[in-house]
Amino acid sequence: MATLIRGLLIEDETTSPVVNLLQFSPEDPLQIECERSLSTCINRLEAGLFDILIVNLDLPDAEVVDVITSIVQRLPSVPIVVITQHEDPSLDREVLRRGAQDYLCRRTLQRDTLCRSLRLAVERHRHTSDLRERLDDLERFHGTVVHELRASLARSSALISWATWGVGKDRAESVRETLHESHDQLETMDTMLDQLWEHAQSGRGLIDRCSVDLNQCVDQALDEMAALHGGALTRVQRGPLPRVLGDSILLKNLFRHLISNTQRQSTSHEPQLCIRLAESESDVFEVVDEGLHVDPSRLDLLFQELDIAEAGQDSLGLFLGRRIVEQHGGVIWAERSALGGTSIRFTLPVESQRTAAGS
Repeated sequence: MATLIRGLLIEDETTSPVVNLLQFSPEDPLQIECERSLSTCINRLEAGLFDILIVNLDLPDAEVVDVITSIVQRLPSVPIVVITQHEDPSLDREVLRRGAQDYLCRRTLQRDTLCRSLRLAVERHRHTSDLRERLDDLERFHGTVVHELRASLARSSALISWATWGVGKDRAESVRETLHESHDQLETMDTMLDQLWEHAQSGRGLIDRCSVDLNQCVDQALDEMAALHGGALTRVQRGPLPRVLGDSILLKNLFRHLISNTQRQSTSHEPQLCIRLAESESDVFEVVDEGLHVDPSRLDLLFQELDIAEAGQDSLGLFLGRRIVEQHGGVIWAERSALGGTSIRFTLPVESQRTAAGS
């Protein structure tokens, strides 16, 4: 069944041939309404009632371009198809350059051509918006990582200079401590480079979903972290986790990011983590750390890009975790736990018994 597309036509004449072409039955998946006032048209579009705008105005070329420019600036999220009374390649290129999705000539316009143009314009605009959002994400994320890497490099350089001075002063213990701290800084940079690479490879498109055992994902995440940290890990309690539909590698990385966040930020000397299904919920998972105390005013900001610049490396992993959950069609948020710690909750598509039996 075709997806319903709601279009708004701005037209000088309510009885024009274009209006007649766009007369559809109530059952048709393409529904068009007509407006003669540009200001009224913009107000209705701002209300979010329509998926696309069709512009069919008898105006000089320059004014058509100005109208398209002003609408795109005011409503960048609305795709636009322009219909004019004559073919003009230079006008075609200009309206497309200003943000319109398509340019059609009224003299040769047919119903099928117009319907196809409107559907493709909506899809093309959606994909373009997704790509633009993806590029904005990459720019913000990479800028944060570069800032953090430069800070770590500066810190490492200062530590090495101190160690060099200590060798000359015969301060072996100070040199040993300084080199150990420098090693930690290098590990921090290595982790951020891994996160940068993971972010660059991730996408907003569809993922190949298959049946995934979340218990195995948690085990694999813990094994990777134990190998990286020499076995010194947060203690993890785990309730039985269901199978979900998703990407096993991405989901393993999700738990690795969430557990790593606790490993670094918990105020407890022996951090303990509980991973389980939320009580009375079938698709809400929670990762609870009673030793992780987050200011309540920051809970809503924990997974936002803005928080990355403020919190540094710790929030990079949380941001990547949010991306993974969103790729699986879920949402993620943080709450205060019953004992005053932090509960990170997220939804995933749990595999139904019917689906499992069919597979």
